[in-house]
Amino acid sequence: MCIFTKKSKLHISCWNINGFKSKGYNKYQDFRFLREIETKDIVCLLETHCTQEESLVINGFNSVHLSRAKSKKSNKISGGISVFVKSNLKAGVKFLEHKTNDYIWLKLCSTFFSTTEDIYLCFIYNPPSNSSYTQSLDEEIFDLLETDIEKYSKSGSIILAGDLNSRTGTKQPDFIEGDNRNGVNQIFNNFDPDINVPVRYSMDETISSRGKYLNDICIETGLRILNGRTTGDSIGQLTCYTPNGCSVVDYFIVSENLLSKVCFFKVHNLLGDLSDHCQISVLLNIQCKIKGDTCQTQMSLKSYKWNENSTELFQEALSSGSMQQKILNFNKTEYHSDINNMIKDVNTIFYEAANLSLKQKPTKKSTSKLKQNVKKKPNWLDASLSKLKNNLNDKEKLLQKYPFDPVIRSSFFSLLKHYRKTRKKKIRDFRQDLIDKLDNLKDENPSQYWALLHELSDTNRENTTSDVSTDAWFSYFKNLNEKDTNASCDYLKDKIKDMEREFFY
Repeated sequence: MCIFTKKSKLHISCWNINGFKSKGYNKYQDFRFLREIETKDIVCLLETHCTQEESLVINGFNSVHLSRAKSKKSNKISGGISVFVKSNLKAGVKFLEHKTNDYIWLKLCSTFFSTTEDIYLCFIYNPPSNSSYTQSLDEEIFDLLETDIEKYSKSGSIILAGDLNSRTGTKQPDFIEGDNRNGVNQIFNNFDPDINVPVRYSMDETISSRGKYLNDICIETGLRILNGRTTGDSIGQLTCYTPNGCSVVDYFIVSENLLSKVCFFKVHNLLGDLSDHCQISVLLNIQCKIKGDTCQTQMSLKSYKWNENSTELFQEALSSGSMQQKILNFNKTEYHSDINNMIKDVNTIFYEAANLSLKQKPTKKSTSKLKQNVKKKPNWLDASLSKLKNNLNDKEKLLQKYPFDPVIRSSFFSLLKHYRKTRKKKIRDFRQDLIDKLDNLKDENPSQYWALLHELSDTNRENTTSDVSTDAWFSYFKNLNEKDTNASCDYLKDKIKDMEREFFY
């Protein structure tokens, strides 16, 4: 049975994660990282630095991944975009063609989200202007973007989000101040003056050449920057923290007519060990119907204690005058094709009869899908590393409070470097300890052997069930036990060493 629920808000976020690995640490397996993503409706990760095979997979989300080829000079992957859309929204979101792997367009269909027109959402990573990659481009990303904005704005509203590597400051506005129709000739009937939007503030007062260009694009296309002028960010919070300084380079920018639909814009807290950029998000007022979670619906159903007398008691309740009247009303109602309301009404009759005649079982608190997906604390995370992480969190908060203090900034990044180095050593030592134990456990304690081997696994993908028959499993393990165990151990050690090299390097 498919049950639809109404949804009135759409939460969209964008986050430059600066690589899915850091000093050998896989961010895709960090429960804090996953928690930040799974609570949103549409999420974009920028600078993933991963191949298609390494890309993140999340239960309940459909995804598209864009990746660059390895650099011939550094033999590393740079850039990369991953977009995740909740599965119950996929019917209303269409991925559009893109000219480059540095940005991607999505169409939020008006028929699904009950908007007056389609919304075109673009996630962008614009690399630094002095990077070798930018120098190799035939055409500036902003030039390509401006062409697309002109194209899609004829069919709907625009939302831009991402790391634009542009510092827009506060001195140059992104709209024409005091704009109106006074003195405009009647032949220009299509002229729409800029509305008076709130003054935009920013903790980053610097304006770069790209920032000027971005402000000009906003003026020409009727787009408005949400940073520093929207509920949730009235001061223009900094979005990027590096040892050399702090800046605002990550933005949400929307068409002027969408400003009334924005509930809030937020610059999230810095999570320095995961990225030097803050996640940014926006909440929009929308109206749509989505398919409910079947499992959660079943978990919320009431259950009753049943004994040998329950059948008779339940039948008596259904035969009572009040219940007979409800059944009569139900039979008279014409539902046509509205099957959801029909099922709802008949369930109400059964529940009321059950409440009159039966004792209800105590309801169990359901565990949210998010909590189910959160992994337990890693075994390598001991008390000393936890203490170091708490110290880092304190310095993180201090940096956000005093971002322009060079002493505080230097202290934070020194501790961050020490924490990452210590974490890498803890992981390496923990894995080496497991490898040492494996040599003695294969014959002495096979179950413990496989348990330890499982702890060495390093994958972010879901486990899938196998269709292999029991006879095939029996034959496989029978042949496995007949093999030379010393050769098997040597082979296993070589494979583990390969895993270690891949994990840390």
